[in-house]
Amino acid sequence: MPEVDLAHLGDIDTLVRNAMNTAQGRDAFMKHVEQEGWLAKLVALVDKAESNQSITDLHNLCNIFKHLILFNNNNFIEDVVSDPMVMGVVGALECRSTW
Repeated sequence: MPEVDLAHLGDIDTLVRNAMNTAQGRDAFMKHVEQEGWLAKLVALVDKAESNQSITDLHNLCNIFKHLILFNNNNFIEDVVSDPMVMGVVGALECRSTW
């Protein structure tokens, strides 16, 4: 698995999309996301991408969050809407790739 940092967002986006193909892939991937604390790491990257004014990174983060939410994993959704995370996730989701 790639390191969760700005340099690997494209790889992470591809990985998330590929994990969506099967139920087993989704379950295994979400287990890894939870164990490695990806949500907090990704939320921290939103601030970095905004500070760098990197539209490409923000678009990648938007796609990653969008797809992770579509996995419909209850634990992940609960974490997303928690106070420490919700603003970062919303910040990433408001950056649509249609600009």
